[in-house]
Amino acid sequence: MKILETSSRTLCLILAFCLGLFHFQLDAQGWKHLYSDQPASEVVASPDGGYYLLADNEVLKIDAEGEVVWTHPAFSPATHRMTATPDGGLIYTSTNSSFLYELIKLDADGQISWFVERDGQNVFNPVRVMPVVVDDLWRVQVGSYNSDSLFIHTYDLQNGQLLMETALDNSLGNSIHDLAVIAPGDLAVLTSFADQEHNHKLLRIDEFGNLLTSTTLDTTFYRANTLLVLPDGSTVVCGLRDAIDTLPYPSQPILVQKIAPDGASTEWVRTLQAAEGNGPSNYFSVLTFLYQGTGLTLGADGYLYLAGIGYQGDPTAVNPHLGWGIADPYLVKMDTDGNLIFERRLLNTALSYEFPLDIIQTAGGELAIAGESDGRAFLLRTDSLGYVYSNRIYGQVARTAADD
Repeated sequence: MKILETSSRTLCLILAFCLGLFHFQLDAQGWKHLYSDQPASEVVASPDGGYYLLADNEVLKIDAEGEVVWTHPAFSPATHRMTATPDGGLIYTSTNSSFLYELIKLDADGQISWFVERDGQNVFNPVRVMPVVVDDLWRVQVGSYNSDSLFIHTYDLQNGQLLMETALDNSLGNSIHDLAVIAPGDLAVLTSFADQEHNHKLLRIDEFGNLLTSTTLDTTFYRANTLLVLPDGSTVVCGLRDAIDTLPYPSQPILVQKIAPDGASTEWVRTLQAAEGNGPSNYFSVLTFLYQGTGLTLGADGYLYLAGIGYQGDPTAVNPHLGWGIADPYLVKMDTDGNLIFERRLLNTALSYEFPLDIIQTAGGELAIAGESDGRAFLLRTDSLGYVYSNRIYGQVARTAADD
């Protein structure tokens, strides 16, 4: 009887562990994104004044009024990053069930122009897709990594032909979080887990894959996710700070660091936390340890804009510091010297979990912010003061927030 009881207890423990693992995947990554730690929503501007929105494993073309023009079902269970191309189309990346990355080029009508799958090297987890001009020809560069190396792949934008593969030693990090163009052909690369202390590094490489500089970022970064190159060549890095033990519960606020144009020296480090002005009890950048998103842009007015989660924690909830309370999207405006200009809550959604955000500055001067709410993508449009004048939610059927 004792043997039977012990076996039953062991079986229950195994079952509970499996259910707990699956539950973690459901809570942390969303049921449609079990293969991915990337955001479910990303927005880029299209040349005609509309937008491309990456949401729930599909690409949506949205016009300037917020209406869906066409949709493109993604190839694989996990869509990642995308960028608009000069011909009016776009390129996006995804990871298939074998954890190999795919690069898909769409034309302006949402039709596939070409498709590339990276196989044979166990290269996976694509990050940013960056179109660059080298020798007057358009190229596209994709950052990815496996357990041994970091990779930058350069493709011909016209046909998807692989032009160059740059492999970086994993002593510089075991994952790439973001890429940005410094100058035509030169890239800034944000990596993590670069040493035993799991620090992040900012790398600069030239068009031939040569390492120019390697800088260890602020050691209080828990997860540095996003970098932005400013016109003067300096770089702003944004992510989550290590937990701060504030009462009644710990917090992980946004951390922002600015690196000088030399790529090595720090100009300033700023923590955005705990009721600055009329803000929430904590900023939760949706660039959490489970999601990689942009969430940072330079406005036409020369100011930095960050999209994040303003979180009013519930001390009685499970893991309140991880976003299991009321979370609302916030817009934070800073100058390039690190001074806070304003913080503004954009919506009062009373959500019970975090969701990723992306923010861009459009040619018309507005800010477009994308995110996910209850498994559906939303697209907010605001002015530079953070006043929302359009909020659309896209799910099975496109509809306005007022319909919910």
